[in-house]
Amino acid sequence: MKLENLRAPRSVLALLPILMLASCEVITRPDRSQIGTGSNTNGTKAHPSSPSSKPATGSDGGTGSETAGTDTGGTDSTSDDSVPYKDWPFNAKEAKRRQQETADDLGLDVEFELELSTDVTMKFELIPAGMAELGSPDGTPGAEADEMLRSVAIHDPFYIGKYQLRRDEYNALMGEFPENDPYSFVKMTDSLSEPSLTRYEAVRDLVMPKLQKRVPKGWKVRLPTEDEWEYATRAGTATLFYTGDSETDLAEIAWYSANSDHLLHDVGKLKPNAWGLYDMLGNSWHWVYRKDGWYNDADPKDHIVRGCDCDSDAFANGCRTSNYMIQSVAVGYRFALDPK
Repeated sequence: MKLENLRAPRSVLALLPILMLASCEVITRPDRSQIGTGSNTNGTKAHPSSPSSKPATGSDGGTGSETAGTDTGGTDSTSDDSVPYKDWPFNAKEAKRRQQETADDLGLDVEFELELSTDVTMKFELIPAGMAELGSPDGTPGAEADEMLRSVAIHDPFYIGKYQLRRDEYNALMGEFPENDPYSFVKMTDSLSEPSLTRYEAVRDLVMPKLQKRVPKGWKVRLPTEDEWEYATRAGTATLFYTGDSETDLAEIAWYSANSDHLLHDVGKLKPNAWGLYDMLGNSWHWVYRKDGWYNDADPKDHIVRGCDCDSDAFANGCRTSNYMIQSVAVGYRFALDPK
């Protein structure tokens, strides 16, 4: 079924969630006014990257050979001499060098392939640890006051999905996906979750435990944190989009209101970032884990959505890398892996 044959009036979308067409309707947006700031620390690689041995600090969800969960990776909102790379920003060549060097240090591949069936393989890209400046500089078009720049330390390398979870991957994990869904990737809507579960809980309690049973022993499946998602998306860039600051730059990497015809598109058709990740902006929002203490207590949710979708504008309601929302009508997701 062709995507171009599936357009529906926006007034109809809310009545047809099973079609999973994107909408910009958003429930609420939290206040980040209490977030602290910090200054970047420059330097060189301090030591080989290695996964942290400290216990996870978040809440677990689901079951499996190891416990799948929504806990955080090793992140911190301050400068930290223990991270291996200090310089920020950096170019694509340096991004690839750090990625390969981290893989060599750990004895891992830059791209990890997980076989789900005889003909379905899920791919993950290795993200090196390091310091980063995340958020939006003052005066950024469309940015909210609570998106201020902050220094963040990503302590531990991790893998993240090359694409949002694809339909064939979901089928291999969970069984057949609804036949009337035409897209190559999975968007969680109420039609895909148990009646007693929210869409986010369905990801956490139904899908992640299935994937946890497939990964190497000792590895952990989870959602990326907000910091990890933005760090992985930027891949060393400090611009509005990870290809630059102009709308032309955005069109190279994202399906958004100006080029999507307000329709979802198959994954992997536009340019990846320097770490090999596709569709980090546009097409569909991403579920991410919200680290404890990141926001004030106005909203108790432990998850949030990042990125933008096929209805988003470039600047006004924001495909900038630092944009966020509490929830959107239907959201895709890609998993993170903590290697042993």
